[in-house]
Amino acid sequence: FLNVQGFRIQQKVKLAEAITQGCIEQSNEYNVFDMANNNHLFQVKEESDDCGRCCCAPNHAFKLKISPPNAPDNVIMTMNRDGCGLCYCGKCLGEMVCCSICADGMSLHAGDYHGE
Repeated sequence: FLNVQGFRIQQKVKLAEAITQGCIEQSNEYNVFDMANNNHLFQVKEESDDCGRCCCAPNHAFKLKISPPNAPDNVIMTMNRDGCGLCYCGKCLGEMVCCSICADGMSLHAGDYHGE
């Protein structure tokens, strides 16, 4: 990936989400391509709970599992976002953070990370 000058990210369309115009939120999936030659570099799958996606988007907690294009079970990297969790101080509404537990964070892990 050292020679890649740019990426093109394409979100997969989910039929139920498209038909309901987003009323039925589903976890996202993406394909990532080399912008110069359109080579498929990897795929990304979101893991998140329904309540968080519907009630706290875009600040919901999630994990992104990044894998080669033809090997979805071979996770090479996991991005973990803490999101708003169980905080009800207004973060879901885009207001300021009132305490440290409400602060957002993101972690990047090699391989398939199962921790919290």
